[in-house]
Amino acid sequence: GASLGISSMTLPKPLLARKE
Repeated sequence: GASLGISSMTLPKPLLARKE
């Protein structure tokens, strides 16, 4: 979701997809 830009730095790609 909106956090994608930030999460991409802090979280690995698999988590990013789920956290979206």
